[in-house]
Amino acid sequence: MSHTPDPIHVLHVEDDPEFAHLTASFLEREGQGFDVVSAGSAAEGGERLADGEFDCVVSDYDMPGRSGIEFLRSVRESHPNLPFILFTGKGSEEIASDAISAGATDYLQKGTGGEQYELLANRIENAVSRAQSEQAERHLRELAENTDRVLYIFSHDWTELLFINSAYEALWGRSVEALRNDPTDFLSGIHPEDRSRAQGAMERMSDGETIEHEVRVDERSGFDRWVRVRGEPITDEAGEVVRVAGFATDITERKELQRTLEERTERLEEAQRVAGVGSWEWNAESDTVVWSDETYRIFGWDADELPTPSFEDWLGAVHPDDQERAQAAVEEAMATGSFPTFEHRIQRPDGRVTWVRCRGEVTREAGETVQITGTILDITERRTGEEVAE
Repeated sequence: MSHTPDPIHVLHVEDDPEFAHLTASFLEREGQGFDVVSAGSAAEGGERLADGEFDCVVSDYDMPGRSGIEFLRSVRESHPNLPFILFTGKGSEEIASDAISAGATDYLQKGTGGEQYELLANRIENAVSRAQSEQAERHLRELAENTDRVLYIFSHDWTELLFINSAYEALWGRSVEALRNDPTDFLSGIHPEDRSRAQGAMERMSDGETIEHEVRVDERSGFDRWVRVRGEPITDEAGEVVRVAGFATDITERKELQRTLEERTERLEEAQRVAGVGSWEWNAESDTVVWSDETYRIFGWDADELPTPSFEDWLGAVHPDDQERAQAAVEEAMATGSFPTFEHRIQRPDGRVTWVRCRGEVTREAGETVQITGTILDITERRTGEEVAE
């Protein structure tokens, strides 16, 4: 389905009604389509401009009340980027100079032939096209300057910086000016241990590969800031890489949180090891179980060989004489939402038999069990002592 371009909305300020009608008639037949609104004076033009949305103003110079130059100056106060073409019968270098000085987009003398209206239509289309492009660029720059991400564009071989926003200086701790002088200066802001990985990512982007990696940056802070860098190759119609572009995001807080969680996990695992208590969590939706390192030790299994044990794996490890009782306890938990504490034996791969006590807590939503979390305590020594005492 073909797309019909939106018409260009033109405000034409002209005190000669006949000429205004003639201009509107010509314009509305030319180019990609024009919607022309006429005003008979600068005062009326100001009112029309205040009440409507226009893509371009075309104005006569010699008008009663205020001249086209005076009207232009008032327009520039409220619409600094609106295309404005002075279309006048009085042509002189002085008027043209005044028009350009006052902020006119273009200057064109009136004529009697249709060629002059074709020229006017062409000038309007060009002026509006430039204005729209400049507006889009301003919006993109505003967007780029209102994000804490570093946005970048380089030539395919990293010899020319094409764009980078000011967030780079705040995050990397290096100046944009230094980067313009040497487009690889950002490497100096990366931790020495991470630079070779960054250089490898640059080479892969130049070869047409999308990359994503994490590096430490900002020498000012001792390279204690982490960023995730993503890059995309930009290709031409022939598939050749012509530019590389992407963004870098500050992930320092996430890294610190990850480090804190890892430290807590290590302390918890150490505490479980000392106490002989393992932990586990069963998810109903995925039907998978997550075990702690101590739980794997109690069962005598290798976490690398069985990273996501199932219910069947667990039940198969229970001593054959205890399987019925263990399965009944789990079924009770599923049905009632209450996990009974019970003891059972484990038949380890090395042949040893281990006694354990299981406790659990059930999470239910809308009457359905969605998760069970629990602990498993190695009570082999206690049970062995009881058997000896008997």
